[in-house]
Amino acid sequence: MRKLTSPPLSAEQHGVVGDPTPGVVGLHGPAGSGKTAVAIRRAAELARVRLREREEASSSEPVRVTLLVYDTPLVGYVGDVVAHHLPRHPLLRVRVETPQTFNRSVAKYHGLTWPKNAREKRIWELGEGLGLSHGRLRYEVDQVLGTYHPDRLNEYITGHPTAPAFNAHEELTPELRRAVVDRVVVPLHQFKAEHGLVDDHDLAAMAAAAPSSTETQSDILVVDDAQHASATQVRAIARHTAPEHASTFVFDDLSGVPSRATALVEHTHHLSRGWRCPGSVVALATGILGSRPQDGIALHKHAAAEAPRGTRPTLWGDPRRLIDHLVRQLEDLDPVEQSALVVSFGGPEHLSQLRLTLEAAGIDFAELDEARPWPADEPGVAIAEPHAVTGLEFDHVAVLDINAEQAAASETARHGVPLEVLRRALATTVLRARKSVTLGYDARKPPGLARCIEPATVVDVPYR
Repeated sequence: MRKLTSPPLSAEQHGVVGDPTPGVVGLHGPAGSGKTAVAIRRAAELARVRLREREEASSSEPVRVTLLVYDTPLVGYVGDVVAHHLPRHPLLRVRVETPQTFNRSVAKYHGLTWPKNAREKRIWELGEGLGLSHGRLRYEVDQVLGTYHPDRLNEYITGHPTAPAFNAHEELTPELRRAVVDRVVVPLHQFKAEHGLVDDHDLAAMAAAAPSSTETQSDILVVDDAQHASATQVRAIARHTAPEHASTFVFDDLSGVPSRATALVEHTHHLSRGWRCPGSVVALATGILGSRPQDGIALHKHAAAEAPRGTRPTLWGDPRRLIDHLVRQLEDLDPVEQSALVVSFGGPEHLSQLRLTLEAAGIDFAELDEARPWPADEPGVAIAEPHAVTGLEFDHVAVLDINAEQAAASETARHGVPLEVLRRALATTVLRARKSVTLGYDARKPPGLARCIEPATVVDVPYR
């Protein structure tokens, strides 16, 4: 499988890579602008500088580089780029890991963690009568646990936390926030204590309280998708960076979610030009996000890049014809030279059907899973649900079942997350593509996300 690309740097990317500023530097940009690869190359340059300083001082103290990646499939993916760019040196210590693995390591915790599915089931059992969707309830509970000490929960009740990703009609009153605390958060704390359960928030708290030493401290740090870091996780990261550290926090312009990590950022770079996608794919994504000004602005800047337009994406309204076309395309794919991603918005049932179709056609493929890294020897074709593809890139991307987003599908749709979040998911999915995009829906059914496609940005292949 081809990995993250590293083409020649643009002028604005050179400005980031060559920035020697100590402390925390923020890096913003839309999908496809090369944020992660540029942050890695900045870490490599900083490592070379630190190693020269060690040599000049005749010091044997290692230079410790840590890259934190929120999506498990990206661990191996990013590791390939790190291995390519970072120098080989006996004093260089490099770790690429998820925040959970980082927390375990610095806290020296070797026990089990509460499985996410079981945890979410318990949260829903406690909060089912509050009138909140699964997604909003989980968001609020994680806001509380990731931000407030158990002795300071009143600050959440009297404060004004916001969740831009959710509908305005779900805005929580102080009374409802108190109910979230009294009926969900406090009983959840008690349940965990009674059963000896540890979740990711507990791990972050352990890491934030763990003794800091030269063994746990990072001289150079990259935090990818830093907008996902809770307040507790930010404290844990800050505790285990060296006094003279140089860190890069990478933020996605498409998130729309305020980040606790921005409090640590001392100055920011913004990547406005595209690096990965042809202009035709950017135009498609921009149209999908047309009703979200902040995302649209970022993508319009992205679209201004002097990049080839590329092949216009195709929109198929006939699922059977699309699958036949897709199978032929994948059969002709050279897995060494090219890669393809097939994403289904239809959820587990649709993904299962896709799996059977590819197996029947004799096409070798890997199924992306949030729970495991992407190994280096995977085949050239991958299938996934949308939440498992963050940060990855492929030559060709096919997105199926885009009118099935309100079926019992992905976690987001099943738990009541509104259309705007799914639009963002679709836009970021198509921006995984280096060359071509194919979209598919069933024209005989309600259009769902298909109605978010600007007709001028696609070649329409109607149902027949």
